[in-house]
Amino acid sequence: MSSRSSYAQGYASFRTLDPDLRFEFEPMNDLLARWHGWRGARELPARKDFEPWDLKGHLGWIALIDVEYEPERFRFRLVGADIVTGLSRDSSGKYLDLVYGPEFYETAIGSYRWNLEHRKPIRAFGEMVHARKGHIRFESLDLPFSSTGREIDLIMKRVHYSSAISVADED
Repeated sequence: MSSRSSYAQGYASFRTLDPDLRFEFEPMNDLLARWHGWRGARELPARKDFEPWDLKGHLGWIALIDVEYEPERFRFRLVGADIVTGLSRDSSGKYLDLVYGPEFYETAIGSYRWNLEHRKPIRAFGEMVHARKGHIRFESLDLPFSSTGREIDLIMKRVHYSSAISVADED
C-alpha cells in the first residue's frame, strides 16, 4: 500500500460528529450561547446579527464558510489567524473542493452537510490528519446562519487545538 493511500484512509476517519455537543473545551459553550442569543426566537441567526467584536476570545479561532447551491460548494470566506498558524496555510477565499483532494473532500465537508440537513449546530472532533498533523487533536463547533431565514448561506466554525500525545503516551 502506498503512503498516499494509507494517508487517505487515515484522513477518511479523522473526524467524528457529535450532535449532543459534549464539548471538552468549555469556551465552545460560550460561543454556542452567543449563537442562541443572536437567533432569538428565529430558527437561525443571520450574519448581520453579529459583529467581529461580538467574537471576543474566539476571533482568531473562527472560520467563516460560505455555502453555495446548484452546484453545492463551500468556500472559506475567512480563516482566523490562529487556525492559519495551526494548519500552516491560509485557505481564505478558496473553495474547499480545491483545498482538499477528492479522496478527502467528503469527510472535510461532513459537518457542513450535517448543518444543512439538520439546521442546527454540530460538534466535530478528531486528529488533524487532513493537515498532515495527526499529533494535534481538534475540536470544532459549526454554527449555521441564514440571511433569508430559509437557506443556510454561512457556517461559522470555531476550532480548538490540543496535543494528541500526552506525557503518559510517551512512556
